[in-house]
Amino acid sequence: MRIDEKHEDSVGLSSVEVVRAVLGVTTGYVIFAAAVLLFFALTGRDSGRHDNGVLWLEAIGVSALFAAFAGYLCVAVAGRAALIPAATLAALLGISVAITIGARFNAGSARSQRTMVSMFAAAALLGGAVRRRQSRGFQVHHDPP
Repeated sequence: MRIDEKHEDSVGLSSVEVVRAVLGVTTGYVIFAAAVLLFFALTGRDSGRHDNGVLWLEAIGVSALFAAFAGYLCVAVAGRAALIPAATLAALLGISVAITIGARFNAGSARSQRTMVSMFAAAALLGGAVRRRQSRGFQVHHDPP
């Protein structure tokens, strides 16, 4: 049996496609985590402090951009025009952010914590959707003037 042969009991994915999906999710997660850690290290900010509302919003926005890029990269590495890898990444990001927040008992209000979890998960899905649309050959055609 070849490694890329489809199994009868599978959901239509070959072994190679499963490996690529796992690599996509792993790559997206590592990129997100490394980028966020690097952002906080370079700016000298504590990721758990929310003293200044403007800095907090900036950190959330930058982290959401990293999550969108991670979702985009996840689907690109997975090589499929499906959102399952991006949805898996979104769930993983949501769980890891929730665990991180839970480890810090007074890291901000419950509303701000839910906002972070939902924003990062939504951004990862959005990035994956953008890549999915590109991989399906969506092109914008502009009429010449």
